[in-house]
Amino acid sequence: MGYFLLTLLFFSSMEVVSKPLMGMADPFTLTLHRFFIGFLVLLSIKAAPSHGGIGSLLRVPFRRLLYLAFLGLLNTSFSMSCLQLAVLNGTASQTALIFCSNPLFVFLIGGALQRESRNLRRWAGILLGLVGIGIVLFSNGFSPKRGDLFALFAALSFALYILLSKRALKGSSPLEVNVVSFFFGLLGILLFLLFTGRPLLLPPDLFLKPKPLAAFLYLGIGVSGLAYLTFIKTLERFSALSSSVIFFLKPAFASLFAVVFLSERVGPIFGIGLFLLLWGSLLVIRSDGAFLLFLEKVKGSWGEE
Repeated sequence: MGYFLLTLLFFSSMEVVSKPLMGMADPFTLTLHRFFIGFLVLLSIKAAPSHGGIGSLLRVPFRRLLYLAFLGLLNTSFSMSCLQLAVLNGTASQTALIFCSNPLFVFLIGGALQRESRNLRRWAGILLGLVGIGIVLFSNGFSPKRGDLFALFAALSFALYILLSKRALKGSSPLEVNVVSFFFGLLGILLFLLFTGRPLLLPPDLFLKPKPLAAFLYLGIGVSGLAYLTFIKTLERFSALSSSVIFFLKPAFASLFAVVFLSERVGPIFGIGLFLLLWGSLLVIRSDGAFLLFLEKVKGSWGEE
C-alpha cells in the first residue's frame, strides 16, 4: 500500500510542482535534467549487489536493449516533454486531467493490439471518458488550447508506454527497464537540444533560490526516480489496465493541489469533465478482473498496517 500511495502522491503533484519552474527553464531542458537526477537515483539502487549490480546491465541482450531504448524515447523523450509543454501552455489542473485519460487509451490501444479484452462496460466507460475530455478541450469554443493538445499527445504516448512496459517486464526487472530506458530517453532529449539549439543547462537562478531548487529536486528524485520504480513494480504484478488505477485517482488530487498551492480556479465545466472522466475510467478499470485482485491486495495491506 505504501508503494501505491507514494506513486499517487508523486504523479499527482508533478504538474503543480513544475508549473512555477516553467517561467525559469526551457521545458525540454527541465525534462532532461529531472530525468537525469531520476536516472542517477535508480542507477544507485541498481548498483547494490542485491539488485544485480551495474555490471548486469552490460549483459542485456541486444534485441531487448533496442526494445528498452524505444521505451525510453517514447516516454522520457516524447511523452514527458509533451507533458512539460502542456504545463507551460496550460493550467496544472487541466493538464493533469487530460493526461490522466491514458487508462482509456490503454484500453483502446490494447484492444487494437489484441492485448486487452473488450466488453460493453468498457465501451460505455470509453464513451463517458471521451465526452469528459471533449468538454474540457472545447470549454472555450472549438479551438483547443495548445497546452491541451500537448497533454493529449502525452496521454496517448504514455498509454502506449504502459502497454509496452508490461511486455518488457517479461524479460527484465523493473529496475532494468527504468535504468536502460531512461538512459536512451535522456540521450534522445540531449540530441534534440543540440540539434534545435535549445539550452543544455538550467538557469543559475533555479539553484540559487530555495523554492525552485527544492521543486527541481523533488521532480528529479521523487517524480522521475522513485515514483517510476514503484509504478513499474505495480505494473509487474498487475495488468496494464489495473496498474493505471493511479491515473484514475490522479486528476482529483492534482486539481486539489493546483487550487491549494497555485490558486487555480476550477470552474463548473471543468468539474463536469472531471466527473465524466473519472466515471468512465472507473467503468473501464472495474471491468478488468485483475483490478479486483488489485483492490484485494490494497485492502490486505491496509489490514496488515
